[in-house]
Amino acid sequence: MNDELASGVKRYKRRVKANLLCSTGLSRQFLSDLSDSIDNYIEENNVTRLEEVQDHFGTPEQIARSFLAETDISVIRKKVRLKQIILLALIAALLIWAVGVAISTKTSYDARGGYGIEEPAVLVSRSTETDP
Repeated sequence: MNDELASGVKRYKRRVKANLLCSTGLSRQFLSDLSDSIDNYIEENNVTRLEEVQDHFGTPEQIARSFLAETDISVIRKKVRLKQIILLALIAALLIWAVGVAISTKTSYDARGGYGIEEPAVLVSRSTETDP
């Protein structure tokens, strides 16, 4: 397999992976089988162009669609549900952080009586001191 075909096949497999909505284990197994099938097809048919691979296997979107059509819907729901839970947890954490910053700022403001500028203490130079 030439370098151009190898890199094209690698991108092709990544695009298939990006379109799969299922558990990591299930997608890993499917991608492993697909990768073996693609490699065997390339070797057996002396394929030199990525278009030949796509003509035989279909576009990454078509592969993902056919895989999802055969996959149990509950597996897909779990994956989508997990993403929703992670997103909600992230939003909740950001809201809690924002409220904490707001409360801290308000407390600091109230304690000082405002956001006034503090002047530094005047330093006395040692050269102006007199020795006894």
